[in-house]
Amino acid sequence: MDSPVQATAFQQCTRWDRSLPVRLLFGVNDPKLDDNGGMWKFRVQIYKASVSATNAMDRCSRGAPASSPGDRDELVSVWGKEAGSFPSGPNPGNVLAQGNVVRIIPDLRSTITIDYWNNWVYPNGNLLAAPPSGWPYPELFQFSAVLRFNNNPGGWVGPPAQATAFGGCMTWTDSRPVRLLFGVNDPDVSDNSSSQYPGAPSWKFRVLVYKS
Repeated sequence: MDSPVQATAFQQCTRWDRSLPVRLLFGVNDPKLDDNGGMWKFRVQIYKASVSATNAMDRCSRGAPASSPGDRDELVSVWGKEAGSFPSGPNPGNVLAQGNVVRIIPDLRSTITIDYWNNWVYPNGNLLAAPPSGWPYPELFQFSAVLRFNNNPGGWVGPPAQATAFGGCMTWTDSRPVRLLFGVNDPDVSDNSSSQYPGAPSWKFRVLVYKS
């Protein structure tokens, strides 16, 4: 059913909206497996549905364009030195309301630079969990893209999360509407790429919101 996806892209609640029941099969994207070892661990949680899927979830699950009245489809750029936001702007308002469905598609080939252009970094950073101290977002990947939901002007809603973990369709269930703020898990962003320099690289995230 559908194409292969990153196994790490489902850390948020995602609704299965197809009529056929399925099993989940995990694999490794490696052309040569015979010299591999070790083991990854994934905790899978399934909550039995009690209501039918909303129209917004149905459209998102089918990959339909986010083009109905109230929908949003926007490309967000995140530089190494500057936070990105959805919607864009210096102080954006709230756009994701209760019942809406959001999907965030990262361009995993996009990069930023750190250490004065000496290192190019992808959205998942170096895939190593940041230690408890000395990093803005402990336990999230070092030098990775981080996403926070923020109610304007009420404040943060929920904990920080990997920005690449929202590849599935997620219903926003909190009563507080929010905006999406992206950042970099780097204790020193002063030597990172910036929009002030023409041609500077940035991470790209496509944000789709389906209005319920």
